[in-house]
Amino acid sequence: MAMSRRQRSPRTTGAHTTHERILEQAVLVLTEDGFDRFSVQRVLDGAEVSRATLYNHFTDVDTLIEAALVETYARESASLLAQFGNLMERSTDRASYRAALRDYFAFHGRLPSAVRMRRAHTISLGSTRPSLAAAIAPVQDEVTAAWRAAVIESQRLGYLRADLDADAVAAIMQAIPLGRIVDDATSEQVGDERWTATLIDMVERALLVPDDEP
Repeated sequence: MAMSRRQRSPRTTGAHTTHERILEQAVLVLTEDGFDRFSVQRVLDGAEVSRATLYNHFTDVDTLIEAALVETYARESASLLAQFGNLMERSTDRASYRAALRDYFAFHGRLPSAVRMRRAHTISLGSTRPSLAAAIAPVQDEVTAAWRAAVIESQRLGYLRADLDADAVAAIMQAIPLGRIVDDATSEQVGDERWTATLIDMVERALLVPDDEP
């Protein structure tokens, strides 16, 4: 049974330190309530610590929120990397590459809008919070490096057009799902299926090597 939003998380012993327990609860509150409704009291209740204990581990509320944002960004990035790794493992020719790429973007199309919004918000906050930008940079560098390596390999194998800039393609591929927030903010939304189908068609026309090319 799913835990009620207001139900306390069970106390973790041994495996997690107090710091980790507080951070884990902060991540939970952030993902459930969002940045604007983040409640320190919910973190205290869930982690079963006092406010004094919290501030022994995190300088202030902003520091705690930043830590939760970075942890959430890292976890979501790990999930994206896992999906991306599956894409490359399934690709043995152009047809299987196209099929795997369709599944990858369909996965993105089904992501809750809150996930896209939170990732975009985290990136945008980094422009005014140098410590946050510095913390998420290594995480993002890992994702971008994986994309770039895969783009180069896909070009070598004849799946992606070899005349395209690998770095730019890696950035575009990552930016496309985040761009869905435009639809999230529209009163009459395109929706998951139409967005994914159109995106796949655009990617195939613009980036992939046609089947009739040697």
